[in-house]
Amino acid sequence: MSPAVDLLDGSGYCPLLHPHPHPLGYPLVLHPTAPPDRHPPRPHPPSCATPSHLPSCSLSPPPALTLHESAPGHSFQGSLVEEQKSVPDFRHEYISAYGEGWALYCEKLGKEMGIYQTPYDEFGRESYEMWRAVRLVIDTGMHHKGWTRAQAIKYLADHTALSQHEVETEVDRYISWPGQALSYKLGELKILELRALAEKELGTKFDIRKFHDSVLEIGSVPLPVLEQPIATFIAEQKAKT
Repeated sequence: MSPAVDLLDGSGYCPLLHPHPHPLGYPLVLHPTAPPDRHPPRPHPPSCATPSHLPSCSLSPPPALTLHESAPGHSFQGSLVEEQKSVPDFRHEYISAYGEGWALYCEKLGKEMGIYQTPYDEFGRESYEMWRAVRLVIDTGMHHKGWTRAQAIKYLADHTALSQHEVETEVDRYISWPGQALSYKLGELKILELRALAEKELGTKFDIRKFHDSVLEIGSVPLPVLEQPIATFIAEQKAKT
């Protein structure tokens, strides 16, 4: 069994990404997570997913993008929660800090999974890290400090490896969705914090697969709510002989 499968659930399930044209010139990534009796596949933020847009997009981060959008990221998480029939309907919906926090965590998890096999792959991952750091500045700058769109575009272009097309569409996204860029990092940091706590408390009893189960099986929740199932996980693992 490969490390990638072993860190998840052993199934190796990997949903496909389905790109669809977007009227503003970039595609949406649609994840086919919902069965026919619920609702249509959910749209996710724009990415350079169609061949027609590749000339205007950065080609450096495909492994990180796949981890984020497909498995074990959004598609895996979304499909898994649809299988949880005991989870209330509202926990099947999208909460940015939880969903994007998990997806960013998955990009880091890729290092443990052995996904980044070349320096080029690792450069892509690190360029994504830089992008996530820079947009914390931009989100805060525009919505708290009064930055203009032009200021945000210049800052993003100067400090990342994104193409000009990506820079402009990303800034427009941050304008329309205040705080979402911040929520990504807050969610990732919370999951990393909870994992560090579980590792410290459990020592050799820590099982990364069971930790991931505890994060994912409750569905989409606010970050403070996520603390309780991890506390329960720690207590249950400690009680085992």
